[in-house]
Amino acid sequence: MRKLIKFNEHGHLLISITNLGLTGSEEIERLEAGGYKIGGEADSILLDKTPLGYETKHCLEKYTETQIVLIPNKEIPPIETHHSIVNRCIEEYASSFNYRIPPAGIVPYLCVKDLFEELSSLDISDILIFHEPISANNLYPRRLSVSRQYGDFCFNDQRPVYVGTIPAYNDLQLRYRGATAFLAPD
Repeated sequence: MRKLIKFNEHGHLLISITNLGLTGSEEIERLEAGGYKIGGEADSILLDKTPLGYETKHCLEKYTETQIVLIPNKEIPPIETHHSIVNRCIEEYASSFNYRIPPAGIVPYLCVKDLFEELSSLDISDILIFHEPISANNLYPRRLSVSRQYGDFCFNDQRPVYVGTIPAYNDLQLRYRGATAFLAPD
């Protein structure tokens, strides 16, 4: 198995992807053909064509290289307060390393079996993508996540990788066995 993860000078996980420039519906087709599971709300977000939606604002430019940084959630200082403060603290912590808010378009590129095998060895089971929240089909604003969890089942290396959503303003979004994704500095 080739190594997909490197570490940067801060000890954070660094993943390099090449964007295919696919639409949300093309990404869904590609993921489903690869055996990945997509939750209904994630499906709605990936298909959202509104002015602030996935296809309008979050798709990646075709054939460009993108550097994604994963910060293990156990490293982010614990915050026991209102959810809007939690989100601001996560963002401030990431910006202290000059990390940037990613587009939701990085999500399909994190659905790689070999990547999750490497993450499992680092005790990471799910990834929250800290993109601008998307409200599709009258849903409350949500962020996409990639996980080896499905529904209420706990982490299991044999489960398929699952693309789901997490309420954007939910202070429970930082799971201990997870990581939060940002873009590396230019």
